[in-house]
Amino acid sequence: MADRIAAFPDIEAISVAYSLPAALRAPAGASGGVVMDSGARHVVFTSDAPDVISGTGSGPGTDIYWRDRAAGVTRLISVSSDGVHRGNASSGSPSMSEDGSRIAFMSDARNLVEGAPSANGSAIFLRDPKLGTTRRISPVGLTNGAAGYPVLAADGRTVAFEQSVWDAADPARIPYAVLRRISVDSGATESIAVPVDQESPRQLIGDSALTTLCFRRSTPRIPAVPGAVATDLWVLRPGDIQPIRVMLPVSTNGVILPLNTFNASVSANGSALVFRVTSVFTNHLAADGVWRMELASGVVTPISDAADVNQSASDDLTGPVVSADGNTVAYQTGVMEGSDSPLRLWSVSRGLRTLATWRDAGGKGFDPATATEPTLSADGSQLAYISAEAHPDAGVAFAGTYHVYLLNLDTGVTRDVSEVKDSDLVNVQFSDDGRWVSLESEIPLGMRVDQNDQVDVFLAPTAGGPIEPVSVADAQAAATTRNLGNHPSLFIATASTLSDDGNRIVFVTEADDVLPGDINGAIDTVVHDRSTGLNEALGTLPNGKLIPEGSTYPVISADGTHASFLSSTRALATRDTNVAMKVFVRDLATGTVALASAPDGRGAGGGGASSNSQLSRDGRRVLFEYAGSDLAPKTANGVNLFVRDLDTQRTFAVTADPTGKATWFNQVSSGSGRMGQDGTVVAFVAGRTAYRYRIADQHLEPMTSAEFTAATYGMDLSGDGSRAVLWGRALGSAQALLSWYDVDAASNHVLLHPNPITPANRTAVSAVVMSRDGRRLAYVGNFEPSGELLAAGVLGLWVFDIPSAKFQRIGLTALGQGSLGTVDSPSLSADGRYITFRGRGADLAPGDENGVGDVFVHDLELGVNTLLSRSPSTGKAGNQLSSRPMISADGSRVAFQSFASDLAPGDFNGLEDIYAAAVPQWLGISRVFRSPGNQIEVHWWLPPGLQARLEWSSSLDASEVWEPAPADPAVGSDPVALEVVRKVTMGSSARYLRVRSF
Repeated sequence: MADRIAAFPDIEAISVAYSLPAALRAPAGASGGVVMDSGARHVVFTSDAPDVISGTGSGPGTDIYWRDRAAGVTRLISVSSDGVHRGNASSGSPSMSEDGSRIAFMSDARNLVEGAPSANGSAIFLRDPKLGTTRRISPVGLTNGAAGYPVLAADGRTVAFEQSVWDAADPARIPYAVLRRISVDSGATESIAVPVDQESPRQLIGDSALTTLCFRRSTPRIPAVPGAVATDLWVLRPGDIQPIRVMLPVSTNGVILPLNTFNASVSANGSALVFRVTSVFTNHLAADGVWRMELASGVVTPISDAADVNQSASDDLTGPVVSADGNTVAYQTGVMEGSDSPLRLWSVSRGLRTLATWRDAGGKGFDPATATEPTLSADGSQLAYISAEAHPDAGVAFAGTYHVYLLNLDTGVTRDVSEVKDSDLVNVQFSDDGRWVSLESEIPLGMRVDQNDQVDVFLAPTAGGPIEPVSVADAQAAATTRNLGNHPSLFIATASTLSDDGNRIVFVTEADDVLPGDINGAIDTVVHDRSTGLNEALGTLPNGKLIPEGSTYPVISADGTHASFLSSTRALATRDTNVAMKVFVRDLATGTVALASAPDGRGAGGGGASSNSQLSRDGRRVLFEYAGSDLAPKTANGVNLFVRDLDTQRTFAVTADPTGKATWFNQVSSGSGRMGQDGTVVAFVAGRTAYRYRIADQHLEPMTSAEFTAATYGMDLSGDGSRAVLWGRALGSAQALLSWYDVDAASNHVLLHPNPITPANRTAVSAVVMSRDGRRLAYVGNFEPSGELLAAGVLGLWVFDIPSAKFQRIGLTALGQGSLGTVDSPSLSADGRYITFRGRGADLAPGDENGVGDVFVHDLELGVNTLLSRSPSTGKAGNQLSSRPMISADGSRVAFQSFASDLAPGDFNGLEDIYAAAVPQWLGISRVFRSPGNQIEVHWWLPPGLQARLEWSSSLDASEVWEPAPADPAVGSDPVALEVVRKVTMGSSARYLRVRSF
C-alpha cells in the first residue's frame, strides 16, 4: 500500500478571540419546546437566538433546530428553500418521529419551500434533517386556511393537525375547523369535521400511531346562563367517523353542568385518556379533580379524591400525566392559593397513593408538601417533578430553592437532578427509553458561559452525571470565525505553563476579546483547555467578572487542577489592605480563589510584594517569593521564600534563620527557588550557595561541598528532590561552572570547569534545566564541554545524561555539525527523551527559511530535529519569529508564542499569540487494524530522512530473532513526516510487531 504524506506537526491557536464550542456557550436568545426521539440522540427545540447556527440570517422570530447529540451537529429545521437561511416568519410546535428522521412543524414563513402561497396563515411542513428536504403537508387552495398544532406518529408515517376551511359555496361564511390525518408516504388525506363552536381546536394530542386523537375546544354549556362557556375534550377513537365529546356524569335537573376539561394526556398505546376537571363557577363540585377514560369502551371514571381540586381552568403544568401503557397516572393536587399542593400517584393495581406510600403503606418515603410539573417515564418506573421543599435524603438541606427531582418508583430513591430558577418554566420530559430528562432553565446548568438571561434547553441523565446543554451556540461558527486576540498574548512565567498531559495551558493576554466580558483594560491571566477549546479567566471576582487590577505570571499544577497568578487586587481576600502583588491560587474545578501569600491561619497577607510562584503537582502547596519579613518570624527584610499549604492554612518560612539573626537570607537569588512535585522539598540559591529545605521537619542544609568553590547563580531540581543541577561562575574567574548534586549522598559532581586557551575569554552557562526524573540536564553555553569556544555570537545547547556521564549536543545540522545560529530556551520532558528549543539557524531542519528564531523539538533517542513552528499552508517555517517553547511533562505538546501570522487561520492582529503543537512520536506504531484472516493494517510515523521497516517476532526474549514483514521499507521524505501505512499478513508464529529504523 502506498505511503501517505501527512502535514505534521499539527498546530492549534490558543490565544484566540472569545468563542466557545457548542457544549459551552449559550445562544443569544430564548430556547424551549423540547422534543426528543426515543433514545434522546436527536433533540428538537425552538429558539429566537440568532447564533444557534451561523450564517443563517437574522430571522424575524422563532425557529426550529434539530441537534444530533452523538455527532455534535445542530441543523436548522425551519430553513428557507435555499437550504441556508432562516424562515422569514416564526415557526413552532415541532413533533418528531421516534427515530429522529422526520419532524413536523407549523410555520408562518413563506420561503420554506418553492412556490409557497403568500396568504392563508400558517402551514404544516415536514422536514427530513438528514436528507435536507422540506415538504408542505397542509393542503393548499382557496378554501384552505391556516393550519397548526401538528402531531407526528412515532414511525413518522402519519401526521395529524387542524386546519381552518372555507365553504366554497358560501364564501361569506365564517371559516370552520377540520382535523387532517395525512399519510406522509402516499399523501392520502382523511378530513374529519370538527363541531362548530366558538374556538378552534387546541392541544391536539394522540397515541403513538395517531389512531386515537384528542383535542380541546370551548363550548356554550347552559343556554339559560349567559356567558356560561366551558372547555370540552373531544376524542376520535379507532372506528369512529366523527369525534365524540367526553361527557361526565354530572348534571342538575337533567342539565349538564358547565365543567372545564383540560390537561389531557393520551397513553402511547391508545388505551387511556386522563384529564383534569374543574367547575366553571366558584363553587367546586364533586366532579372536580382528575378523571380517566377507557378509550376502548368510552367509560369515564374519577381517580382522584374530593380534595384534589384545581382553581385553574386552562392548560397548566399540574398534570395529570399517564404512562405509555395507560396504567399509571401522576398529578398535582389542588392549587388553592396559600395551600399545600402535593403530588399523587394512581395505578390500576394500587389505586390512589401519595409519593410516600407508593411502595410502603407506612409512608417512609419523601412526600413534598408542594410540588409541580409531574412527569412519568414511558414505562411508569420514574417520576420527575419540581419542588422548593427541603429534601435531605436527596442532598437538599434547605427549602426555598426550586429543584428538579427524580423518584425511582421501583426503589423509592429520590435524586436531585438540578437546581432551577422557576417552577413554571422547566417543562421536564423523559426520553422514551427513560435514560434522559429534558428541562428548560434560566440557570446555566451545563454551560461554562451563559450570559443570555434567557431560558435554555438541557438534558440530564436519569442515572446521574453531568447535565448537557442542548440549545447551544454554533460549534462550526466557533471553529471558523475564531480570530486571534486583538492584543499580544505571551508566556512570562518562569515555572510550568502546561499541565503534564499538555491539555491545559496558562498565559497572559493584553487582548480584550480573548475572555468574555473583558472590560478591565488590564493584563489578564488565562487558562486554555484544549479538550474544550475554552479560554477561562483565572483572576475573577465571585460574581464572575474580571478583577479590575488584572493579573499576571500564571502557573499551572502538573495535574491541571489548579493555577496560581499574581495580582494587586484587594477584592479576593477579606481584610486585605496590601496593594502590592500577591499570590492567588484558583481551583479550576470549583472556580474558588484562595490567597496564598498569607501568614499562618486565615489572616490577610502582609504589606510586601510576592513573586515567582510554583505549585506542587496537586496544587495543594505553593512556593513563592516575598519581599518582607512580616509573614513569619526569624525572616529578614528582603526577599524570602515561603510555602503555603492551602489545605491546612499553614505557611512555612523556607528562609527563616534558626538562630534568629536573619543576616544573610536577604540575599536569596530571585527566581532560583524550586519545589519538588509533592511539595515537601524546596531548593534555592542564597548568598551564592544552594540550599535544600524539607518542610516535614523544617530542616535546611547546603547543597554545595568543599570542592565546589564557585559562586552559584541558579539551579533546578528533580521531581522527587533527590537531585539538583547547579550553575554559576568560578570565584575570581570569568569561567562558567556546572554541576549536579546528589542530595542523598550529599555529593557534588562538577561537569564543566572550562580552561580555554585564552583564560581571559569569558565562558557562560545559562538556561539550565533538569528532567523531572533527574536523569538528564540541559543547558545553553558558548563553549564545548571540552572547553573550546564557539564562534562569536553563537550559543549551543547540550544535554548531559547522568547514568552514562555523556554530553550530547542538541540542534545539530543534518550533517551532524553544530548549527551556525544560536540555539537556546531548552525545555525537557519528564523522562528527558524530548527537548524543545528555539533555534535561529536555517540549517536545523528543512523548511526553515524565514531567517528568524523558530521552535524545534529534538528526540534524543532517534536524534531527530522537528520544526514545530511550521505553517500548515506552506509547509515551511512561520513568516515571523517564534519563541519561548515549553514542553508538557509527557512530551506530547509544545506550547510557544509567535509573531507569525500563517500558523493558524484567523491571525490578523500582527501581534504575538500562543500556539500548541503536537510532538511527533517517531517510529511509534499509532494504529493497528485487523482484517479478515491474519492480515493487519499498521500505521506509524516516520521522520524526514530516515528509513524504517516493520518487523515481527514470536517472543520478546532478547535472543529472539525479529523477522522483516513482507513489505517494502519506508523512506522519510523532506520536509514533512510520513504517515506510513502497511498491509501485511502475519506469520503463523508472529505475536509482536515493531518498527525499526536503519
